[in-house]
Amino acid sequence: MLNDNLKIETTNTLLKDFVKKALAIKHIYIATVLTFMVVAFFINKYSHTIYQVQAKLLIRKNESNGDLEKIFRSSASLMKPNNIENEVNLLKSYSLVGSTIKSLNLEIGYFSEKKALLDNTPFENLFKSTDIELYTDFPFTMVFDKSHYQPTDLKLYIEILTDSTYKLTGEKEKVFLINYLDEKYSEDAINLKINKVYKFNETVETEHYKFTVSVKDKKNVKFLKDNRDKYYFKFYYSDYLTMNYLNSIQVQPLSDLASIIFVSIEGVNKKRINNFMNKYLELYMENSLERRNMIAQSTIDFIDNQISDITDSLKLTENKLLNHRSSNQVVDMSFQGQRIFDQMGQIESQKQNMLAQKRYYTYILDYLKSNDTNTDPVLPSSSNVVDPILNQLIMELTDLNGQKNEILNGTKKNLFINQIENKIDKQKEIIYENVSNNLNTLNISINEIDYRHNKMSREISQLPKTELKLVGINREYKLNDAIYTFLLQRRAEAQISKASNLPESEIVEPAREIATYITYPNKNINYIISIFIALMLPTIFILLKDFFNDRVNSSLLLSRIVEQPVLSTIYRNKYKVDNIVLEQSKSYVAESFRTLRTLIFAKMKGVDNKTILVTSSIPAEGKSFVAINLASSLSVLGNKTIIIDCDLRKPTLHNKLKVANERGLTNYFAGESKIEDIIIKIADNLFFIPAYPVLPNPSELLDSQLADEVFEYLKLNFKYIVIDTPPVGAISDSLLLTKHSGLVLFVSRCNYTKKDVIYYAKNKLIENDVKNLQVILNDVDFSKNEYGAYYKKYYSAT
Repeated sequence: MLNDNLKIETTNTLLKDFVKKALAIKHIYIATVLTFMVVAFFINKYSHTIYQVQAKLLIRKNESNGDLEKIFRSSASLMKPNNIENEVNLLKSYSLVGSTIKSLNLEIGYFSEKKALLDNTPFENLFKSTDIELYTDFPFTMVFDKSHYQPTDLKLYIEILTDSTYKLTGEKEKVFLINYLDEKYSEDAINLKINKVYKFNETVETEHYKFTVSVKDKKNVKFLKDNRDKYYFKFYYSDYLTMNYLNSIQVQPLSDLASIIFVSIEGVNKKRINNFMNKYLELYMENSLERRNMIAQSTIDFIDNQISDITDSLKLTENKLLNHRSSNQVVDMSFQGQRIFDQMGQIESQKQNMLAQKRYYTYILDYLKSNDTNTDPVLPSSSNVVDPILNQLIMELTDLNGQKNEILNGTKKNLFINQIENKIDKQKEIIYENVSNNLNTLNISINEIDYRHNKMSREISQLPKTELKLVGINREYKLNDAIYTFLLQRRAEAQISKASNLPESEIVEPAREIATYITYPNKNINYIISIFIALMLPTIFILLKDFFNDRVNSSLLLSRIVEQPVLSTIYRNKYKVDNIVLEQSKSYVAESFRTLRTLIFAKMKGVDNKTILVTSSIPAEGKSFVAINLASSLSVLGNKTIIIDCDLRKPTLHNKLKVANERGLTNYFAGESKIEDIIIKIADNLFFIPAYPVLPNPSELLDSQLADEVFEYLKLNFKYIVIDTPPVGAISDSLLLTKHSGLVLFVSRCNYTKKDVIYYAKNKLIENDVKNLQVILNDVDFSKNEYGAYYKKYYSAT
């Protein structure tokens, strides 16, 4: 129950103790808050402003204006499946960002260099100049040759000299040159220094650069000439520029249920990032439409090849039919010949369809063997091959090829490229096996058709020679004409499908400059963070100071160590006397002993044994000082009190009481003196027994029968007995005397006694089953006590 109350009291006072420590260094808190507020002010004022612009894309789910299911009898014959995750990855394409940069000519940056805060003063080096990106607000027009080498990351300053001339300056070590058209870089860096005068609108050309500079508005020439700000431009390193844009783009689905993608980009110039975002989305939609048209175009190209082959055959058979009819004057065939002709035509049509399928299967096998991923295979529906399984397999292969190409066009390294390639290889194996099986089945069917064809040919051979020849020519003509008509129909349908394609996405909310907002610096957040840091630093200092402090510095800490409340605190003795109670009775130190006396009375109420043992963990903690003044405070109330110096190894109590150490307790143990002879009177009701002389075996003497006789005598003749003992942490003499005591006072010295020493001494007392143990904190600074001011005011008044 006592421990529970202590824990509750400790918990309630921890915050109070911390607040006291914080208030003690409140000037440090105020200083740090002001300092960090000033830092936040300069950060907000001089940091580059970062803007963010946003846009939203709606991803369509395989939509098209043309009814492709009816055209090619397949649910998605010219379409690839898409999903939100794929579109997110496509939007983070390296090639797409690079194309956007090229289309907007963002390879060159335009800036103005603002003068430093204390420019042209002795303190000008304290603040650096501020660079502001101007983008379209640059007062000069730059036209550079992309096919010529240009210096990267070199600041080229423009200084107007006259209305028609300017000075170009720039200097940097290790400059790389770049040809933006071919994307070639110089192998070695050069040291480049430019300081020349050129004319406006004149082509500036050297082996290191080539461009033209002109003034946008000639009316501003005088203003630009007198302006203190400097203007410069620089060419960016393409790969670094593309990666910077790519890293600044954020693409994420708006929600798990919606098919809308949220796209944002950050930059220091809101007009530039707004133009970039709109162009970026425009190119993305163009690429999306191009991907959708790619399969349709492949189908058209395949059909065109088939048409070119059949056209020649159709013209040849048409001429043969006309020549035969005109030369033999034969227009119609007999009933038997017509019947045989119709049957023969059906067989030929079936065979041609099968041959068309065979050509398609052969085309697919050749495509798989070529290992071509730049073009997608034609779907089977385009060759009149009705095979839903093969159609689905080829669509999946097309989608995998598209993913691979997007990854290769993106960042240079991608962890998923190997996985995609493995999926493509497995998909090709499945298609190859499927096509091979279909081709074997088809060959068997063609053989059956050939058998029927031969049988029908024998029947035709029985017809008259002229009619027989007409049947053959007419059959060949109609067959070629049917195939040609079918291919023309398929080609027209594919072109209609291509023309009706729409991009896979739609911009539902474009980037708008008016909707651009600032992401950095966030002034309010910066001030909040600065205040937080300013408050945390002194707080951490307090916590670390307490953490690394290995000495007891408060009664709260002492009570937590010994796991019981501290009985009382004794204030620091600033007087040059030891017996404060008798010699400085009105001091706050004497008052602390009177408080201790009152608390002891309460603790010993109802206890017959009025012996008080005073000990400590180590020397110099003030146990003798406490013993003297406690005995004195008991005696002034008329209680006959005696104090015994039981520190037989290093006695000091006689010096503090200013008495001679001629005879003492050890004389009685040696049989040289009686108990009455070694008792010295100090004051009214206050007596003292010194320890002299030092003996080699004090522990045996304190645990002997003679010691028991001494305490029996003293208990009969004195009301209170105060025992000054050696430190319990050093030797065990104190533990031998605890059996005679009714109360044990354990003294610790503030900011002197170490925590681990107290732990050790406390455990030692607990192991010896010491009863009625009370803890006292000595040498507490009176000025730091919260009631110190009241004590001073009270005693000064009296």
